[in-house]
Amino acid sequence: MRHPILVLDTFTANQIAAGEVVERPASVVKELVENAIDAGSSRVDVRIWSGGTQEIQVSDNGTGIPRQEVLLAFQRHATSKIRSADDLLRIATLGFRGEALPSIASVARVAMTTRTAEESEGTRITLEPGREPVISSTGCPVGTTVTVSELFFNTPARRKFLKTPLGEAGAVGDILQRLALANPRISFKLTDDRKIALMTPGSGDLRETFASIYGVDTARAMLPVNFRGTWGEANGLVSPPAISKGSRHHQTFVVNGRFVRSRILSQAMDTAYYTLLGAGRYPLAVLHLWLDAEKLDANVHPAKLEIRFYREEEVIIMAREAISGVLRAHSLVPGIEKPPGEGPKIEKPTYQSYRQISVPGLPPFDRVAEPPVGDEEYTGGQDWTTSRLPVEIPPQADLPVNDTTEHPVKPRHPELSGLIPLGQLEAAYILAQGQEGLYIIDQHAAHERILYEQIRQQAEDSSLPSQGLVVPSAVELTHEESVQLMKHIIFLTELGFILEHFGGHTFLVRAIPAGLEQTQEDQLLKDMLDLLREMPGLDDAGFREAAVKMMACRRAIKAHQRLTPGEMSHLLWKLSLAKEPYTCPHGRPTVVLITSAELARRFKRSAPA
Repeated sequence: MRHPILVLDTFTANQIAAGEVVERPASVVKELVENAIDAGSSRVDVRIWSGGTQEIQVSDNGTGIPRQEVLLAFQRHATSKIRSADDLLRIATLGFRGEALPSIASVARVAMTTRTAEESEGTRITLEPGREPVISSTGCPVGTTVTVSELFFNTPARRKFLKTPLGEAGAVGDILQRLALANPRISFKLTDDRKIALMTPGSGDLRETFASIYGVDTARAMLPVNFRGTWGEANGLVSPPAISKGSRHHQTFVVNGRFVRSRILSQAMDTAYYTLLGAGRYPLAVLHLWLDAEKLDANVHPAKLEIRFYREEEVIIMAREAISGVLRAHSLVPGIEKPPGEGPKIEKPTYQSYRQISVPGLPPFDRVAEPPVGDEEYTGGQDWTTSRLPVEIPPQADLPVNDTTEHPVKPRHPELSGLIPLGQLEAAYILAQGQEGLYIIDQHAAHERILYEQIRQQAEDSSLPSQGLVVPSAVELTHEESVQLMKHIIFLTELGFILEHFGGHTFLVRAIPAGLEQTQEDQLLKDMLDLLREMPGLDDAGFREAAVKMMACRRAIKAHQRLTPGEMSHLLWKLSLAKEPYTCPHGRPTVVLITSAELARRFKRSAPA
């Protein structure tokens, strides 16, 4: 049966519009607090009862609303923020649509008191869906207080989808934290059922605001971002790689003062920390971007949490460079738990003495062979090293511990090039002395990082070498593996494989990537095919990156493999040439430092001068 087209009544239309703006108590808090920010407030006080489902109250000390405009504020699309469609091209306020107050008033009981500095008395208005507003005079300070009671009382279907009071309170706390990080000059206070859940100083110092949310120790370790590019400015705080979380939830992006959720800014963050963090780990961050208002569009969704950029690639590059520059410029060495009574003030962030270095990217050092079986006592200088190492090891492989050989290339990280190897621990870790104390290097992770950068550079230059097999190896594949191989045969060839179809699902491997064991071709090829099958969403660049990591791991020296002093020295030298020497390609640390001061403290001695 066909129904005639009708214009919806005002109440129904308001209910539909409210569904886009008001989803839960946190939505109400966001809209009211943004109004308070636009009003020039320096203090915002939020109180909620039963997670905001029973009552929400937001008070500010902003400019207030003149009495003659109070009723107008609750009419749809009435706003003081813009005057014409042209203003949408250069929005400078958080609110501008004129939808928040009427949407809230259509699904809850609302009361507002407000006064401007020019008025001698305040104005109070109470609204309830389906009834006429009531306006009266009242005494109140300059500013505005809005009380929202019984949210969704007239839409039971919406109310039943709310979470528990605890869950809704958590959502309110989360949005208020982000608004506080976006506006450190404003003091925010959240009271949940008479208990203070959040209080920020409003000093204008982002680090102090961050400390009130994440704690002083974490705030002290955060790295400051200050970047100016052709497209705008970026500032804020990002965590060193040693501090990470299991999700992106602790990343806050602010564009021109507006907290937003942005896929492309998350992408820039991931790229900047690439290989610095392990799988499933993400940095903490508060990143403020300041761009020309005409180069973005905030009028995307009624909730105003999304934003479009005129040229996304430029914004990604700017954000990535801002973060990467900070990570390169700082010694990414986190501290251990500080002893009782110790710890710097929040204004002067420092790091503890026991530190773990963490960063990404590196050059070449080929596989180091194991000493002959039966060589149980490690003597450190035997001829087998020079004859069996297929790498750039100096001719005198058993270099003295105090080797001062001049290297033709200037190291990127002098603190690593000057390390003096002392020996190995469990044939897995190199112990080395440096200017700051005792360095412990994971030999496999360090070599893996070196090889990763070397192979990656060769892949970018399309110069990955192959090594031919004396006797081609026949590899029997499954039907699925055979299909994957034929689909990606060009890609596998670029990596260094030379393959020939031998009939059915059998292929001859005539060459494999250089540097790999020639007994590994069967399993290596199958592992590559598994990689291609398990990551169907990746493009060629993504596959190549994953394959480079796999090859670096396969070629790297292993744990429990003994090295001579010359090999250790050379490994440390190659590590000092790396772009990002402090983590392996998978984000695990390569180096741990125990400073001389920390050793002295542990042994209860006076710190060295």
